[in-house]
Amino acid sequence: SKSAITYSTTAHAITWDVKVDTKNQAYGGNLRVLDLLVYGTGSFDWSSITAASSNPATTTSLAALTLDQIKALQLTQQYNQKYIDGTFKDLNHTGLELTIYTLKAGGEAVADLLVVTEADGEALNHQKVHEFSYKSLITNPNIYASNKSNTLYNTAALFSGTDSKATITGNKQVSSNMLKKNASEFNYLDKTADFTITVNENGLTDATNDVTNTDGLTL
Repeated sequence: SKSAITYSTTAHAITWDVKVDTKNQAYGGNLRVLDLLVYGTGSFDWSSITAASSNPATTTSLAALTLDQIKALQLTQQYNQKYIDGTFKDLNHTGLELTIYTLKAGGEAVADLLVVTEADGEALNHQKVHEFSYKSLITNPNIYASNKSNTLYNTAALFSGTDSKATITGNKQVSSNMLKKNASEFNYLDKTADFTITVNENGLTDATNDVTNTDGLTL
């Protein structure tokens, strides 16, 4: 299962929770979870992706993926988000490990691919119930610094090697109130009103920090 736990208006960040329970089914083994976050507002052409660097660097195990292998997986793209470094948590303490691939188009980072395995890139143990959380940064100021509500989506996929076995999509409605106007008093004699205008009610500390790249375009 996948769900959004909280949304922070000040940090414009969503906390996502993913639970992996195969009900003791092995699904062919070599299990791992993949999750693709695209910084921009819409899908990119996979042919434009020219590089994929991993953190930590890995060359063997289920956490290791070449660019061609990533493209062949045909992962669901979810937009306007970026992984926030250091926020991954292994909630059930089942020895989970996260590898992040930064995808680049023309030398510019456009997406994050999360690959979740057990330690040292080992396959997820199908006899365990795994659960993890992480935070994504909303990259689009038209969402986090606006006066409206938007829905953000996030899709996690369970793979056996390169075969997709299950996908689940969670969503979170995000409300933003950057400019708020309230009538505090009305004078019926001269027909005037006093208004209170609140700017940045969200409490953003980086309202001008737009990292959106508009060019690049239960599991």
